[in-house]
Amino acid sequence: MREYEGKGNETRAAKELSKDTLPLAPCLAALAELRRAKWYQAKAVPIEGMNMSMVVLRDIRQRVNTWEPLTSWILSMLVQHVLESFGYTMTPGDALRRVFEAISSGVFLCSMILLFYVY
Repeated sequence: MREYEGKGNETRAAKELSKDTLPLAPCLAALAELRRAKWYQAKAVPIEGMNMSMVVLRDIRQRVNTWEPLTSWILSMLVQHVLESFGYTMTPGDALRRVFEAISSGVFLCSMILLFYVY
């Protein structure tokens, strides 16, 4: 049976790698952004009305201070789930109306928000 290769080796390896490696936090943030961009290309772009709705919602987020906590990622997930749940093609105006109906119905007031990241 092999010996446990746990924390002792990990800390030694981390000390050896810390000399020339990049900082961990920016690398993880870049990977998250890359994953989100791939998700957006795969899931959100094919939905009609998604891009125009996102342009309007991003503009609202910049102009209205109370919308600042809603990141572009949260808004894109919300819009994608709302428009995908309808199942039919919509005009950009109908798509935006449907998103505002979902927001006004209290989707953000739930104790457990059901926006899942599925890729």
